[in-house]
Amino acid sequence: MGKIHILIGTGKDKGLYRMILQTLKGTVEGPWRFYDAYQAKAASFYRNELAIVCEDQGQAGVTWLDIHQPIPYRLDTKMSESVPACSIIHNQMFICTANEKEDCVVVYRKVDHRLKLEQRLKMGENAQCCQVFFLDRFLYVLCKGLDLIKIYDSDLFDLVKEIPLPKGSAPVQAVVDPDRSFLYVLGGSTNEVFVYTICSHHLYRCQQIISVLPNGCREVCDSTSICMSPNGKFLFVSTNGIDVITCFEVIDGILKQKE
Repeated sequence: MGKIHILIGTGKDKGLYRMILQTLKGTVEGPWRFYDAYQAKAASFYRNELAIVCEDQGQAGVTWLDIHQPIPYRLDTKMSESVPACSIIHNQMFICTANEKEDCVVVYRKVDHRLKLEQRLKMGENAQCCQVFFLDRFLYVLCKGLDLIKIYDSDLFDLVKEIPLPKGSAPVQAVVDPDRSFLYVLGGSTNEVFVYTICSHHLYRCQQIISVLPNGCREVCDSTSICMSPNGKFLFVSTNGIDVITCFEVIDGILKQKE
């Protein structure tokens, strides 16, 4: 692999920064300022494009960049949200943001290198939608306030499926393995990972529920982030309160705590 390029968004500083992780040397280079964008809390790559959350003079929305060249070129900016979103994803046709405070997903359509506000998908009162991502032909929305994952088709954005989680689990993030056979959902309040087998016809079977906390842990904790190694062999979860990153080994889709 050699090099991994990392983008870091900042809240108070007006900047999106770039770093390089040299995996063979075990060193980090940078940071360098990559693009001026206030409240650039989330970003999404698609081919040679980058979509980022931004805020300016009390308005929030998205900025769409062409990063084919060393210096990013701004294609368009659309300010259609009252507060910055917490998650963003895009594909060939759309940019979608999950806005936790507005309880909605905002859909922007790409038209001739310009952004058009397509629609707002209301998730319901106190939905607190905190992550959005595409998988095949569908858009997944995690609603931690409803203990629910909503699945929409990515053409007309009609609701096609809901995955209910146990009450109080507060799903905050999810990842899918490289083979797209398993869905791993992080319950922020219960500090658990829910492992689902992805079956045909929108069926999801829960195969495992595993805690991320050490045995005997009594501290008040909330888990915030989950990610998977590119080869799908390891899963990582970060947890506030005890300030740890838990590493799981993935064996046939099932998790085994490693360290």
